[in-house]
Amino acid sequence: GSASAMPVVLCGLSCLRSPVAATAGDVAQDFAASLALPEVAASGVEVYRLERVSPEAPLAAEDLVLCRIPSWPFDVAALEDLHRELEEVRAAHEELTVRFARTAEALVELTARQGDEPPPRGAPRAGEGAKSSAPA
Repeated sequence: GSASAMPVVLCGLSCLRSPVAATAGDVAQDFAASLALPEVAASGVEVYRLERVSPEAPLAAEDLVLCRIPSWPFDVAALEDLHRELEEVRAAHEELTVRFARTAEALVELTARQGDEPPPRGAPRAGEGAKSSAPA
């Protein structure tokens, strides 16, 4: 390998807890179900047994390592909540964009109509001041 090659680093988020007596196949099925993966994708889930390494442990370019922060409260459920919130914000943005366009069209149309119509009776015309009701 080249001197610049680095190991593949994965980020680990808490996802689910399986029973202690589970097999790797059970864990793979539970994992796939928690993500609502189709049956075809579920068969491709790989399960690894990990062991913690010391900070001084050398890593090779072909290593696959996982980093996680056990005290961090962010997990897959929080990620799903953020994704759902993002979709809701996108939908609201789309709706507001449509409403803005409709409002802008209505304002343009209203402005065009007002330019075509004479002012209401008694209203001053452009360039005229208000009429005084005081005797001269």
